[in-house]
Amino acid sequence: MLRVALALAFGSLLGAVPARAADKLLEETVDFTGTVIFLQAKTPAAIIGVIRNGETVVRGYGERADGSGKAPDGDTRMRIGSITKAFAGATLASMVADGKVRFTDPLQDRLGWGIKIPERGGRSIRLIDLATHASGLPREAEMKPGETDPTANQTKESYVSSLTPDVLLFPPGTGVLYSNSASTCWPRR
Repeated sequence: MLRVALALAFGSLLGAVPARAADKLLEETVDFTGTVIFLQAKTPAAIIGVIRNGETVVRGYGERADGSGKAPDGDTRMRIGSITKAFAGATLASMVADGKVRFTDPLQDRLGWGIKIPERGGRSIRLIDLATHASGLPREAEMKPGETDPTANQTKESYVSSLTPDVLLFPPGTGVLYSNSASTCWPRR
């Protein structure tokens, strides 16, 4: 019990974010585990989220990089690297298995951004092209002049503006090139 109390105290000091769960055991478990992971990892910030039986707990530790002094929360945008590709691929496979989409569906029909997705050589980007890095999209979205950090301008608007008609490096489905840009274009519905 003392360890849990200490974990809760550390969580409060570190700026833990309030939970959305009514399950107190789940809340305390996430508080304790998140505090331990954060302290052991020695990172500037961390977020842990858990869903169990429809109950959700999200906790943030440390400070966001925006200088606000606030802990990150479930709405904090962060680049977590290529691990998102595994989640996106598993989600796509699940959606295909459930009959919600097909691997061969054009991105144009599924993205829902109300923009024209570029084509090249008469070929359009399909969902399978995103999953296999065969979309023809460049590695990163276009950066503003003077920017050196590809994460500095990760917004829907920056991705939309980078989808110019001639952005594709090769016709979709005809080659393979690792692309972080493609990872951002997964269907949201």
